[in-house]
Amino acid sequence: RHIDRDQTYDGWFDRQIPRVRLALGEDVGSHEPPEPFDLDVDGASKVRYWMRLADFYHFPGVRSFGGLAELLSSLLDSEALAVAREATFRHIVQTHEVAAAAFAALLSRAHATGPAAVLAASATS
Repeated sequence: RHIDRDQTYDGWFDRQIPRVRLALGEDVGSHEPPEPFDLDVDGASKVRYWMRLADFYHFPGVRSFGGLAELLSSLLDSEALAVAREATFRHIVQTHEVAAAAFAALLSRAHATGPAAVLAASATS
């Protein structure tokens, strides 16, 4: 929360500073992503939208550190490395399983309906 206000702190230091944006054209309209500011207004949906783009959300074992000394210390910590390797391995296995299942479903559809029908369906979805 802001120190001087009872609002959620969202990283925007001074609301008096005008924001500058590139002109995206007339056709963009409603396809514009939600602004990550003012989390007191629909904050949960803003966090969900922007977290999907964050490394911390997508990749296992991403850790934060306070500085270079802490980073180097954690790189020398064999337990921390073992945890990171295990998380990476689980992520690779899970990603492989999802890809293999999608590929198996595609092959099953191709076998049942013929390759041309699968390609046509894939092009429209």
